[in-house]
This record gives sequence, structure tokens and C-alpha cells, in this order.
Amino acid sequence: MAQAKAVLQFFPILVYHTLSYALILLGGYALAEDEQVSSDVCGEAYHIRKFTVLNLLLWVFATLSYCLWKGGGEGARARALVLAILYFAAFAWGSLLWQRLSPGCGQVFDKKFKVIWMFHHVCTMMNGLAASMFGLHEIWLGKYVGADLTVMAEVHHRMNPVFSHVDRMNGGLPAEGPYPAPMNAPKVPTGPPGDLAPAVSYEYEKIMQSNATSTGGSTLPQTTP
Repeated sequence: MAQAKAVLQFFPILVYHTLSYALILLGGYALAEDEQVSSDVCGEAYHIRKFTVLNLLLWVFATLSYCLWKGGGEGARARALVLAILYFAAFAWGSLLWQRLSPGCGQVFDKKFKVIWMFHHVCTMMNGLAASMFGLHEIWLGKYVGADLTVMAEVHHRMNPVFSHVDRMNGGLPAEGPYPAPMNAPKVPTGPPGDLAPAVSYEYEKIMQSNATSTGGSTLPQTTP
């Protein structure tokens, strides 16, 4: 169950990187290949080059913030809300352009500007998918998985444990958990020091036993010099 959950948390990272980088490369190639679309009558009428530039900037921002954003919290929630709104707006723009395009300009785009027209189709579908996934994540998926999938996950391994605030309050020692203590961590003494006198050592053992069995506060016994 734990392995399946870890795979479920890692799988969206791989999918998101693959699709977003492919879309960014396609948008850059479309702008370079079909740069004459802005001087065409249909291109000026439907602003398809502006659509390509703005969507390319949107995906570059989303990808960079996904990789560089550290941790979740309210900042990550605000980022997710902003991106969901922008993705939905870009999806609505692309869908309306797709539906309202005249047959003549559709043929012009399909024959003369194939790359940028293909980017329009792919980007519109990607924007709709991203807006839907962001909404699903904020409503249900994030709580079900137990992780924030809208930002890059921080991967830690057993040789690089993470100390929490409670651990730092506890003298820098890690609490019991899935990660072992580092090799150079100080050790907590579990018994009386070896250089104590026998009488003091006996009293020390009595104190430790009294603390282990008592449920409330107690007064420490006084040692006899």
C-alpha cells in the first residue's frame, strides 16, 4: 500500500514534466516556423499569434513555478487558484476561436500555418485538462493522496533525513520515524554515567524506576552523603 501511494505521488510529476516541456517546445517551434501568420489577413483577424505567445508564457510560468516553488501552504494554494483561472480562461479563448473560425481561414491555417494551428489545438486541450485537474485536486484529489501535487515534491532518502521543528526542540535528535538517525548524531545516555559512586548510582536507578512507574509529579529522593 505504501509503495502504491509513493508511485501515485511520483507519477503526476513525470507526466506533468513530459507534457509541459513538449508543449513549450512545440510553441517555440510554431512561432519560429509560422512567423508570417501575423501579417496574414486571417492571422490578424483571429490573433492566433497572440494566442500562441500568451499561452507559451503561461506554460513557462507554470512550469518554472512548479519546479522552483518550495513547500505547500497558503502560497501554493494561491498559485493553484491563479493557474486554474488562467488555464480556464485560455481554454475558453481557444475553444471560442476554434468554433467561431470561418471555413476560409480554417483552410488557410490548415494549409499555410500547420504548426501554429496544431499548437492551438493541442494547447486548447491541455488548458482544459489542466484547469480540470487543478479543480479536482483542490476539491478532492489532494486530500485523498495526502500531498500537494500542484508543486514539485521534495524527495528525501534514508541517508538524508529531514528534521522537524519538534526534533530541533529535542536537541537536534530525530524523533522515531521512517528515517534513521544520522551517523554523527549525538547519542542519548540510557543509563547512569560510569564514573558515579555506587551509592549515587543506586539512587539514580531508583529515580529512573520511580519516573517510569509514576503517573503524576513526584519529589526526587535525597541522597545521603
